[in-house]
Amino acid sequence: MANEDRVGPGRSSVTERPSTGPGSQGYLLVAVGSQKYYDLAVAAAASLRLKDPSRQVALVHDGGIAPTDDWRAFFDHLRPIPTDPRYVGCMNKLRIFEQTPFELTHYVDADCLMLGGGIEGYWADHSDRSFSVWGFTRTNGHIVGRDVGRMLARFGAPFAVNFHIPNYFFRKDDVAAGIFARANAMFLEDPDVVSSLHKNRPGQYADEPFIGLAMGQAGIRACADYGGRRDLVITTWRGRRFDLDFDAGRARFEKGSRFIVPRWNLLARSWQKVDPIFVHFTKLAPKAEYRRLAAQLRERRLAEHRSAAAPA
Repeated sequence: MANEDRVGPGRSSVTERPSTGPGSQGYLLVAVGSQKYYDLAVAAAASLRLKDPSRQVALVHDGGIAPTDDWRAFFDHLRPIPTDPRYVGCMNKLRIFEQTPFELTHYVDADCLMLGGGIEGYWADHSDRSFSVWGFTRTNGHIVGRDVGRMLARFGAPFAVNFHIPNYFFRKDDVAAGIFARANAMFLEDPDVVSSLHKNRPGQYADEPFIGLAMGQAGIRACADYGGRRDLVITTWRGRRFDLDFDAGRARFEKGSRFIVPRWNLLARSWQKVDPIFVHFTKLAPKAEYRRLAAQLRERRLAEHRSAAAPA
């Protein structure tokens, strides 16, 4: 496939917002290297299209992905990127700034599903911010096993943003462009100072520390909390007692907290009840719940798409 945007049919009847360019808002997903990541992105996109039909969805992918014939049911835009041997796996997320067709983008990891309502408030709250991620500021300690003081000294940053959530907002402006440019420069220059290997795959690092350190260089702090709104996203890692229902908008489960071994979040002393908008299915766990929901959402979105395309 040529390295150009492939665009699905417009949805002007759903939203008055422009689909691309100034004033546009949309979700961005990434699938690279293996077709299994495309399958995850399809499920995530189905949840987005069903829960928030007012906004478009774009997929960034490389040559390892072959979009299926029914891709238009899930994605409004396909943004192919050339394979670059320097960028392995999730490191391709550092390349998304140039690929997004939207003025305001909500990046979502492909192993997330939007199950709950309440996303509109987040779009409103962060429409005028160049880059929004939820986490906290660090000037010492460790991020993914790397010494924060060392990385700050190496790259001349006053602080680093520590975040692990797979969702963030960014605008197509010079500030966000600078953050992605800095993150890429750090990665290509001295990655081992900033991050550790992800899944022990050579060349694939955890991408969040590069963005967090670039935010520190730019003097941009993380959002400390969700401002009293429904939690945006919570991972299933260290979770239990799942009650997930797309139709009811329910994403309830319990998360471990106050760990006896806090560095590794081991041995929870207490459990907190949560009900976020997005559920991040770390390692696709709980697997039975993920498979059930993914299949339900894919089939429902396909049926909706076919119905809309059928002649009157």
